[in-house]
Amino acid sequence: MTGVQTCALPIFVFIETNPGNTGETESYYHIGNEGVTYHGSQPQQLFEQQLIPYPVVSFPLVEQHTFRQFDIKDRNFFQDIDGDGVHEHVDAFAEVTVGSLETVSVPAGTFQNVLRLNGNMEMAVTMSSNGEVIITRDQLTSWFAPRVGLIKYIETIAVPVVGGVTMRTTVLTEELEEFRIAGPTTGP
Repeated sequence: MTGVQTCALPIFVFIETNPGNTGETESYYHIGNEGVTYHGSQPQQLFEQQLIPYPVVSFPLVEQHTFRQFDIKDRNFFQDIDGDGVHEHVDAFAEVTVGSLETVSVPAGTFQNVLRLNGNMEMAVTMSSNGEVIITRDQLTSWFAPRVGLIKYIETIAVPVVGGVTMRTTVLTEELEEFRIAGPTTGP
């Protein structure tokens, strides 16, 4: 994971070389007086377009405060999970709780006053073929260092197997290996 901060605009671009073994991804964040807003990524998933932009955190940050990032109902999931040729529909919400400041070490170095955010997302996907609802849960703990941004995250995704009661759980851990803070540019 590599972070790049552009100073000419209040936009942060995070370039991850291979998140979740899916290839390079760029994520875009705006930082303003009200908080941090996520504006999507490249490549972008169709479902994500229904969510963005959404707040990552709102200012002022209050330790142990929880707020809702988004809450949607009956949206197109843009996937045909049950194989009937029709996209499923989804209800989804995400919330984040502001944690405490910590010292965190990753391959890129040791960072102090790192903000920990604990996020939870739940998606209830309704199968178009039979009305079965499967619930996916995603827990994400992220650490953000001052003037650098995201330096580490641990994500636990629990996805039920369609038509069964078995859950498939995946745990992803990523840590910042290197970063650079770009200076202001000149010219047009």
